[in-house]
Amino acid sequence: METNYCLILEDNLTDAKLMLREIKKSFTSIEHKVIDNKADLLLELASGKEISFILSDYNMPSFRGTDAYRILKQEGIDIPFLLITGSLRDEVAAEMLELGLDDYILKDRMSRLVPAIKAAIEKQRLRIERKKILDNLKESERKYSTLAEISPVGIFRQDATGKCVYVNKKYCELTGLKEKEALGYGYFKAVHQEDEKRLRETWSNAVQTKNTSSIELRFVRPDGTIVWVFGQVTPELDERGSVISAVGTITDITKTLEDKKELQWLSRVVKEIDNAAIITDAEGTIEWVNEGFESLTGYQLNEVSGKTPGSFLQGDQTTEESRKKIREGLAGKQPFETEILNYTKKGQPYTISLSVSPIFGENGDVEHFVGISTDITEKIEAEKNLKESEARLKGVLAQAPDVVVLTNPKGEIIFTNLQVEKNFDYSPQELFGKNFELLIADIYDQHLEVESLFQKDAKMVSKNMKMELIAQRKDGTEFSAEIIVGPMQNKEKKNVLFFIRDITEKKKIEKERKLFTAKLEQQVMSRTEELRMANDKLAAKNKDITDSINYALRLQKALFPDKSILHSFFQDAFVYLRPRDIVSGDFYWFHKRKGKFIIVAADCTGHGVPGAFMSVLGIELLNKIIVQEGASYPTHILELLDEGLLSVLGKTKGESITDGIDMSVCSIDTNSKRIDFAGAGRPLILISGEGLQYVKGTMFGLGGIIDLSMKKYKTTSVNYSPGDMLYLFSDGYVDQFGGEKGKKIMMKRLKEQLSHIHSLPCKEQEDYMDNFLLGWMGEEKQVDDVLIIGARLK
Repeated sequence: METNYCLILEDNLTDAKLMLREIKKSFTSIEHKVIDNKADLLLELASGKEISFILSDYNMPSFRGTDAYRILKQEGIDIPFLLITGSLRDEVAAEMLELGLDDYILKDRMSRLVPAIKAAIEKQRLRIERKKILDNLKESERKYSTLAEISPVGIFRQDATGKCVYVNKKYCELTGLKEKEALGYGYFKAVHQEDEKRLRETWSNAVQTKNTSSIELRFVRPDGTIVWVFGQVTPELDERGSVISAVGTITDITKTLEDKKELQWLSRVVKEIDNAAIITDAEGTIEWVNEGFESLTGYQLNEVSGKTPGSFLQGDQTTEESRKKIREGLAGKQPFETEILNYTKKGQPYTISLSVSPIFGENGDVEHFVGISTDITEKIEAEKNLKESEARLKGVLAQAPDVVVLTNPKGEIIFTNLQVEKNFDYSPQELFGKNFELLIADIYDQHLEVESLFQKDAKMVSKNMKMELIAQRKDGTEFSAEIIVGPMQNKEKKNVLFFIRDITEKKKIEKERKLFTAKLEQQVMSRTEELRMANDKLAAKNKDITDSINYALRLQKALFPDKSILHSFFQDAFVYLRPRDIVSGDFYWFHKRKGKFIIVAADCTGHGVPGAFMSVLGIELLNKIIVQEGASYPTHILELLDEGLLSVLGKTKGESITDGIDMSVCSIDTNSKRIDFAGAGRPLILISGEGLQYVKGTMFGLGGIIDLSMKKYKTTSVNYSPGDMLYLFSDGYVDQFGGEKGKKIMMKRLKEQLSHIHSLPCKEQEDYMDNFLLGWMGEEKQVDDVLIIGARLK
């Protein structure tokens, strides 16, 4: 019998005995300990004992029960916690609601104690199960994200302002841009001039509607060739529904007719997937269902053939909204997705995610509709999500320029794209069910190598690997092939994914390169001394450049305001500035005007010398706008600075200027104890006795290529109390890579650190941030300039 351990926080032994008497009525095997102070609670939590639940009096001499619960939350400990109180005053109820306590019991109603304990334990169990499901989903996404770099589709990620922060190799191949060139707003370099406006409108539509937007546009490569692509961008939202980033793909559609035929063929082989599938005629009458449909619904093909799905699957709880969306989707003759509640043959309700695509005939009319549905009821939610991920991946692979082959664990082919017909002369239908070795030349050693991939104890296919083999076409001719092999595994089965590329021409080029390299090697020795002398000259030149930059650093520091101005206004303050490359693209600025103190933290585009030039321009504009012209309202300051940047930088020969500044502006009034804040791409953090307050700025920075009509800056007013801590900062700290796993520090960790150290003197806070940053970086290089300003308000 399992023994439960109960911790009772109570200073009245009589009340503690009453609690135990109630507990022992249902918990026959129970151990307990009664404590009444914070020190004993911390010892119990650190002892390693498995505590089943905690009962706590609300008001004790040394501390309150709600204080004890806060300790559990701060330590990240999940233990069912119930509060015992003599009476429930309004302020007590409000405090419990804010903390999220499991439950409370009035001392004169002890009969509720045991049911409340059991309910709290059940809540804890559900929380743990929910976390396991989320962890499984994260693991699934991690497995498939590793295929991004070998994906045949260009993949990119943008931040909330439209800046590109990631591209994969295929993206660079399609656009002709190098990775560094594509980041930021550099990707516009490859966009055809006539398509730039539509691309901005597509991004704006995605941000405003928070839905996936698509576009067909042209990229112009450096060699002048034009590539048509189909692009899609999907915004990613935070818990408040605000756009924080976006993920998109670009697919080469230069050969439009070929791609359309390939998509039609893929729809016809939908029966190979594991989800439930229906094929209807143009009027929506069922012609075919797969085994997944029969298993999910309980209906056989002969029972539903000739009927419409809604006539027998929908019921009382099926919403009219979902019915209407299906009708409109079919009438629109375009692919669509929705969720709908259906009923099995036995009358059991279940919810599915439904994806419907039309199949067009040669005359352009719809001949069929293909519906793919996934059971997303709570019981099998995690497993179905994994299958959806696999289905989406198949859709991407179908458009690959290389031959894509998917086999089951036995090596039998279950999927190919249309490229197999060009490279091997087989149609996909001819290869279904055939062994993968059919595509490999009859060479003993390489057949052994392929067979080893499908052995039960094979370790080779547990991760992506590359091999070179001799492939064989349908007519027996052979060619050299490069094959990338990787696992495609879910909880039910382990399939094997092959990317096959004809490298006959590559081999020929390699042979010619070797001959050419041999000739070059003969010339290398005679050039070695010349290179050494050139390197000596280059080293001397680099020293001159470094000396010049160090001199520029002294000039830049002279432009920064004297920190004594900051320290004279606040009780305690610090400015932590750590440039990446001697001079900094981050800068700070402050000025006292008419009883108010204006403080600015700014992050210019780039770093090093380019960023430093932008910082000089930003400081000069602030001096003009605030000191000379008298602007003091944060929104007004940002608007004038934005206009000033565009006026100074302007446009040259039709090329848009992408340089800009992200900035936080605070105007602090010590008489009214109020902060007026406006941010251009940067936030503010205020920490008081009530906790941490995070105030977001607008998503648009200053300057750049975004139209003025799209920029809306706003001022947020926040009241404060003396002793509260104010923080402004650039993104250099949170974006620094490092730690044990080489990841970014991230905003969440910064908030936790500031909450932990905000009560320390500012000099100690600055030292803490510096020491943590250096420890986090380790062997990693600093990726950006770092600026953090902290001030204790008075």
